[in-house]
Amino acid sequence: MTPTFSVTADGADISGMIAERLLQLTVRDEAGIQSDTMEIRLDDEQHAIALPRTGATLTVALGYKETGLVHMGQFVVDEISLSGPPNTMILRGKAADMHKALKVPKTRTWQQDGKPAPRILLSHILGTVAGEHGLSAKLGEDFKRIDYEVVHQSNESDLQLLTRLGRKLGAIAKPVGDYLLFVKRGEGKTASGKSLAPVALSKPDLTNWEVSLTERDGYQSVMARYQDVTVAKEKTVTVGEGEPIYSLRTLFKDYAEAELAAKAQLGQFTRGKARLDIELLGRGDILAETPLTLSSIREGVNGDWVVETATHNLSEQGYVLSVTGRPKMDVLDG
Repeated sequence: MTPTFSVTADGADISGMIAERLLQLTVRDEAGIQSDTMEIRLDDEQHAIALPRTGATLTVALGYKETGLVHMGQFVVDEISLSGPPNTMILRGKAADMHKALKVPKTRTWQQDGKPAPRILLSHILGTVAGEHGLSAKLGEDFKRIDYEVVHQSNESDLQLLTRLGRKLGAIAKPVGDYLLFVKRGEGKTASGKSLAPVALSKPDLTNWEVSLTERDGYQSVMARYQDVTVAKEKTVTVGEGEPIYSLRTLFKDYAEAELAAKAQLGQFTRGKARLDIELLGRGDILAETPLTLSSIREGVNGDWVVETATHNLSEQGYVLSVTGRPKMDVLDG
């Protein structure tokens, strides 16, 4: 197939203007709240291209002439580099921030009225924040029963608050399209709020692959405490097998919440032990947070992974996709 691309600058299509001078076009898609980035490297001989301005909004698409283009995002140019010889122009940009207000620090307390005050649901916090920013809330099924006595937001942006709450639960919070997501790590969503379809890959699909296994944390199990109100006693739940055991400090309100937090912590320990790096022909359906299922390679590589970064690169050598990933949490947590 024949790789192709499209770039518009502030709404004007400049693809034809830069096509013959394009050396490399790279889009890096990041998981979580990390900013996606773009880089366009151009041949600047004869200085035939007018010097662009920083602040311009570039809309980028990649794909193949035979199957069409896939939208890669909008990026604001924040750096222009000129060098030589050979004369080269490089445009760098970060994903257009469509939700700046989510990053403005605030101080407030999340608590229900009443004496005694009823517990406040995570769904209420997420729904309120989403509504304040003109978004629709998407809360993962695992978190619909999560509630709190009180949540303090002190000089902390709404996105930082949700990220902090999510970290303890093995979740990510991120605005995507018209939605504010709070979902289990590895359960990526499209801009329409739908789950990203898992992608199955086998050895013939890959140009090269590597898995690095390290012993970053020695904890084999995680223990969490919770209050069993039926017998008015404090109890524990342990996930994982073997010692040493890591103990969470928080006293959780019930078994389900304690187990969820313990699984999230064990997942953090376990994910640090394995890293996947693969390279394959470019394709637009693999994004950050996309679930991957690898097969027909070998033990230690086969299985379920989640994409952390997807780097799409178009050059004279063709369209190549480089992926880094971590093991999928629910598989590792058991």
